[in-house]
Amino acid sequence: MTAPPPMNALLQKAAAHFERSELEEAEALCVDVLTRAPTAEAWHLRGLIAINRRDYIQAAEYLTAAVALAPDNFEMHLRLGGALLALEDRARAPEIVEKAVALGPTDREARLYLGQAHLLQKRFDEANAAAVHALAMSPEWPRALELAALIALESGRRDRALQLAQRVLAIESRLPVAHRVAGDVHVFLKNYGLAREHYNAALTLEPKSGKILAHYALLLSRIGEIEEAVDVYQKSLRYLPGGVSAQHGLSMALLAKGRLREGWPLYRRRRSVQKLAARHEIFPRMERPPKAGERVLVWLEEGLGDQIMWASLIPDLQKIGADLIVECDERLIPLFQRSFPEITPIPWTEPAAPIPGARPIGQFSMSDDAASWFRDSIDDFPARRSYLIAPQGLKQTLHTKYRRGRENKLVIGVAWRTAQGGKVADEKTLPLLEWGPLLHMPGVVFVNLQYGDCKEEIAAAQAKLNVRIESDPSIDPVSDVDAFTAQVAAMDLVITTSNATAHVAGALGIPTWVLVPKGFGALWHWFIGHDISPWYPSVRIFRQTEKGNWNTVVDAASSALVDFVDAGRSPAGYS
Repeated sequence: MTAPPPMNALLQKAAAHFERSELEEAEALCVDVLTRAPTAEAWHLRGLIAINRRDYIQAAEYLTAAVALAPDNFEMHLRLGGALLALEDRARAPEIVEKAVALGPTDREARLYLGQAHLLQKRFDEANAAAVHALAMSPEWPRALELAALIALESGRRDRALQLAQRVLAIESRLPVAHRVAGDVHVFLKNYGLAREHYNAALTLEPKSGKILAHYALLLSRIGEIEEAVDVYQKSLRYLPGGVSAQHGLSMALLAKGRLREGWPLYRRRRSVQKLAARHEIFPRMERPPKAGERVLVWLEEGLGDQIMWASLIPDLQKIGADLIVECDERLIPLFQRSFPEITPIPWTEPAAPIPGARPIGQFSMSDDAASWFRDSIDDFPARRSYLIAPQGLKQTLHTKYRRGRENKLVIGVAWRTAQGGKVADEKTLPLLEWGPLLHMPGVVFVNLQYGDCKEEIAAAQAKLNVRIESDPSIDPVSDVDAFTAQVAAMDLVITTSNATAHVAGALGIPTWVLVPKGFGALWHWFIGHDISPWYPSVRIFRQTEKGNWNTVVDAASSALVDFVDAGRSPAGYS
């Protein structure tokens, strides 16, 4: 019988195959060696093969085995550090990279990885120092400049990031992270075509990068290509399973598509992204719906409109018979006390205040937990027209006030922007000056429902469009939400962009038209493919068909308004 070749000969042969990019042959020989007697060198080579295939999960596993057998080997620690950085492993990557630097303090790649590890921890000063050190070793080294571009991007210096990325690509065009940085900046600038070009270039070079795929999927979501975004997010998570931004983005896309059963578990993980924790450390987090008679604490999160939307789940919890303590925006307490007299609403404070009365058995989030218990699919949404009750006396007073002397006219409330800041607000806003075809409708009294200071916008629209929009200084939507609900309830129709007014009107059961953008700004809860909101049966949705083009939305709503006003004038009226 012929004796098998010695292991070192097999490993040398495997290394030769690896050098010729014959990866299958190289791996087969590594497996042969490891089957006989595991060595650090065989694990190392197998890890390099996995890196060559962009399979960083396997690479990290193999290289971990290698450094366990060779705890002082610089090259093995360096390659393991690189694999862990590719996986965004915040727990292990810094420690391994620091060990590599200790073993090879003069190695420029080790310094580069150290900068990447600091950046992973958002330690920008240390990351920049490492990049500077690497550049001192090798001036104009493209990979160190690429790291500097990434640091600038993540620390909010986007102009500098784009300059550095362009500088890198002028030296070496085949660096995927530089393309990704450029793509990210162009997304921020809304240069979506350029962003797509850079992401495609990055993915040509690094097709299995979970990070780049996640950023590309975000671009697809922003331009309204949700179906493709879902596919790309899922692909991202195959290569970067712990990618929290991809998990969050995928949850938004799935929920927007109405795929609630798939979306809720990922949506819950947003707490990792946003660093949200349970509100009260002394109460356990509940993983199940409460039972009849159980006293529980439930918190409503996010903005005022979101809290109103999530409050639609209160009747589901009441139906079970749970004793509810509801933590919410203090301005909502009078409204909730009237609408849900059996619950105990308490104000959301920072830090959380002690809970009055008997101790609850546990706590949960209305959005993260209760939504997944009661809204498994679109079919689970109840058909009820409303669930909130406005103050009836004030509603009747305002109803009479707005119609006095013009009883034959319909009263329509309008709102056109959100208090939410940033570029989301810009995308959701339909400037009042562009409402002309709607505001010229005869037989209508238009009432301003826009919260915040909007006197100048109204004055400009009235002067330029020759229309009238009435404002009621006795109502402050920001400070007195309860009075605002009475004002909204006094309307025959509300026409608004996606903001808190839309949620107030929908929850009150008032006929409401919501004007929704395409892509970025089209929040998931308006569900793609639905003209009537599952949350609010009285809400009709008018959507952009072309990103950024509000003209078709205004035209469609204007045409519908003609029919609405005609119905309001008919003997049967509009209900």
